[in-house]
Amino acid sequence: MSGFRLRINGLKNISYAAAIQESLPFDQSFEVEYLFDRQWNSIMVKPILVHSVVIFLVNFPNGDGESMALVYNEKDTWSDIEKESTGQTTAIGIAIENYYSNRYLPVPPSHLLN
Repeated sequence: MSGFRLRINGLKNISYAAAIQESLPFDQSFEVEYLFDRQWNSIMVKPILVHSVVIFLVNFPNGDGESMALVYNEKDTWSDIEKESTGQTTAIGIAIENYYSNRYLPVPPSHLLN
């Protein structure tokens, strides 16, 4: 599981990544938006831990799509464990990465000056 956590959008490149990965709440649902096919869509994500794998259960609140079960696999890509992965799978995976990165990574000082 630590391998997944450290690969989230740059966490492996910061010196205190080990401390951050211990604090990530992999038991709380969250809502996030993702961009796919030039449209913003809202989803509810419920991370669950099964043995040493984090599975992200994805539900579409408005019934706009079928639920998904995503994992970040050994090939460093997002995949759906129940059906064939698509561009939407990748878009949702990127939104999940961004959620954790925006929440747990500090804002670089250069952004503070703009």
